[in-house]
Amino acid sequence: MDRERIGKYRIIDELGRGTMGEVYKAFDPVLNRHVALKTLPVKLGPDNETLQRFQREAQAAALLEHPNIVAVYDFGEDKGLLYMAMQLLEGIDLREAIDRELIGSLDEKLNAMDSVLAALDYAHAKGVVHRDIKPANIHLGKGRQVKIMDFGLARVPNSEMTSEGIVLGTPNYMSPEQALGDKVDGRSDLFSTGAVLYELLTGHKPFEAETTPSVLYQVVHKQPVPVRRWAPELPAAVAAVVNRALEKDLKQRFPSAGDMRAALSIARNGVPSVSSAPQAATAPRPAPPPLPPSAARPAGASTTPPPIRVTPPSTSTPAVPSPARPRGPRLGLPVTLLGAALAAIMLAAVGAFLWLRPAAPQPGGPAAANALTQELVRKQLRLAQAELENKRYRAALTEAQGVLQLSAGNPEATAVVSAAQGRLDQLDRSVAETRRLLEAGDSDGASLELSKVLEIDPQYAPATELSARLNSAFKAKADEALAQLRPAREAAQSAGAAADALQAADDAARRGDEQALRGEFALATGSYIDARNTLESARRAARRATPRPSLAAATPPPTLPTPPPARGFTAELTKVTAPGGGRLAGFDTAEVRTSRTPQFNGRVEFEVLPPAVRPGEPFVVRIHLRNEGRKSVKIRSLQIVAVVDGRRAPALPKLLLREVQGQSRGLVAEYSAVWDGARDWMLETVVTADKDETVASRLKAN
Repeated sequence: MDRERIGKYRIIDELGRGTMGEVYKAFDPVLNRHVALKTLPVKLGPDNETLQRFQREAQAAALLEHPNIVAVYDFGEDKGLLYMAMQLLEGIDLREAIDRELIGSLDEKLNAMDSVLAALDYAHAKGVVHRDIKPANIHLGKGRQVKIMDFGLARVPNSEMTSEGIVLGTPNYMSPEQALGDKVDGRSDLFSTGAVLYELLTGHKPFEAETTPSVLYQVVHKQPVPVRRWAPELPAAVAAVVNRALEKDLKQRFPSAGDMRAALSIARNGVPSVSSAPQAATAPRPAPPPLPPSAARPAGASTTPPPIRVTPPSTSTPAVPSPARPRGPRLGLPVTLLGAALAAIMLAAVGAFLWLRPAAPQPGGPAAANALTQELVRKQLRLAQAELENKRYRAALTEAQGVLQLSAGNPEATAVVSAAQGRLDQLDRSVAETRRLLEAGDSDGASLELSKVLEIDPQYAPATELSARLNSAFKAKADEALAQLRPAREAAQSAGAAADALQAADDAARRGDEQALRGEFALATGSYIDARNTLESARRAARRATPRPSLAAATPPPTLPTPPPARGFTAELTKVTAPGGGRLAGFDTAEVRTSRTPQFNGRVEFEVLPPAVRPGEPFVVRIHLRNEGRKSVKIRSLQIVAVVDGRRAPALPKLLLREVQGQSRGLVAEYSAVWDGARDWMLETVVTADKDETVASRLKAN
């Protein structure tokens, strides 16, 4: 840049460039301090998304002043540039810290998230929802001080810049309601915070896939891999906080950032000792009432434990008060319910521990504690057995060992430990034998031994490297594994297996088909076996869930409806027009005009992946511009409108290419969605090139 000053600020160095403009290191001579100066050209129109983000960030900054939020000092305009003077930060962001594994201890990780939640609690109290919480927007400075950055997607009070139906944010950390374009509140930020915490604790994103639509489909419909499967040493109470933050239903998440922060504080500190807790001199702690018997529950009542309130630790940032909720049985520890299902079970262990250590002996306390402990043992044992049955041996081992910590010598848990450890040992032996046979040049023997590995656990990591070396020997085994899939699926359907399990098996089978087409037969064998295992597991689960009829009243097994056929897509011919005529027939936009003498020679081409989709499946449309002329064509703008059963829904595509060279084709945009089974579906695309010529085409579902 040729400027030496912007406003009162003296430019020192360029720090970076991006879609928001340039960022400079600058000096404020009035206050004698260095700042980061973000700039943006004023010439952008008022409807430009980049300009709107810049203005949103300035609006949010005007409302927020918190030690864990980056400070904005000044906002103004100078000679065609908008600028924003911000706190100059030193250090790295959390994205780099995770990638380089720079945060080692659990305490450091939870400290960072405590600061994030403190900042969000403050921002939400001011009516500001960030909407793009992710590791790259969390800065770690000196002394690990945390600062939340980039409020460019924030929803601020009294702002008309955001609306429902527009998907904004980063897919891997986006809440389900945000992915669907619904209205969001602070609980959306808590889902994103839970996703960041999941990755910080495990090194894995909770929702990962190769394409954006697949990621969004997981966010909306799929549960992440349990956090303790990646990090088995993680305290159960901390895992429970993550689970609740990642609830699909926002009503099941923490009601506020203050509540989540308090729950995380209790989870990280464990159960405080009686001697360290302040005791009231005049009022001894009352004994908890005994648990109500299950028979006393009204018919049809929910079995989900009622929420238990938390008394948040005192902080400088007041927590937003939560609405009153029904009270459940008191456990002696005022605690917010840390999720449902396994989360509730793990929290129950904390309550059991408290009951086993009362401040003073109370009638009925030990009996209640023993009952709760036995319930926990029973449910955790069931989880361990399910993990073993589903061939997740390390997870089964972890769960069973947890049972033995609560019930020493438990024979069923001991059996699970023995079986899981035996399978893991067998895997290690088979892998070692496979390597030995490979080194000896016995590929047939190595292939047979690796087949044992894939049969025990098709997802076993060391098998991947060996599969590549034995690929050619696995074609026949892949065909055999594929042939076993059809009867396995028919058996699962006949048993009434869950639709999501059948879908998961179909996904694994499709993955195997793709691997086989690429000649990766060893990997395809593993995928087919994985699909078969999923079907067998679903069949067993369905049979357990269905009461067995008497012989006299035997009924045929339930039959599932035939899934709807997959829908394909067909593109219409491209219409090329130039300015000067009337509106283009059939396209609902006043900006598309007809002319008799267009100069552009080319067309719009669509690429749909996958080529055919069923309801609930994600898909992506790649939009290419084919330039058959000799001169390059510059692209000025792009419009995409999805017409679903007569309803028009404009998309906000990112323009991926500004110029297409002569005699070539360029990818200009991508449109992604989840197929909802619409009867009539069409995608209108209008590319406006230089000289205001337009290139329009439609893609229709067959």
